[in-house]
Amino acid sequence: MLVHVNDEQDLLFIQKDSIEKVLTFLVEKEKIDCDEIAVHLINDQKISTLHKHYFDDPTPTDCISFPIDKPGERADGVCFLGEIFVSTETASSYAKKHALDTYEEVLLYIIHGFLHLIGYNDLEEEDRKKMREKEKFCIDMLKQANICLNQ
Repeated sequence: MLVHVNDEQDLLFIQKDSIEKVLTFLVEKEKIDCDEIAVHLINDQKISTLHKHYFDDPTPTDCISFPIDKPGERADGVCFLGEIFVSTETASSYAKKHALDTYEEVLLYIIHGFLHLIGYNDLEEEDRKKMREKEKFCIDMLKQANICLNQ
């Protein structure tokens, strides 16, 4: 599986191969049939622009996901699951405010975006609860496998 990582931010040093390991692991554990995923690490200005353009909300947000193909769907011969945009600036601000590790917060946003790509939703309370449980499950699996950002 190909994981395209586009790092447009300059706040954090994140090794691209650590993002590849995280997503490859999650795809394998979840038995997701796909060929490619893209992750974009961006700042608040860029994510605010995307948020305004696609959701009519000009405020910064943690991550935005754009599903493209459903797992196993190969309209053009390749299953491109979609794109995940993560604001490292939002992650850093949130982590500082709540005494959390910034890299773990970025990891959570990547997982959250991935879960959106495979069909999880968080618009309704019950869906949010399922999403939070699955995020925790994924984080626990990654910790057990000793996979994190910047290994």
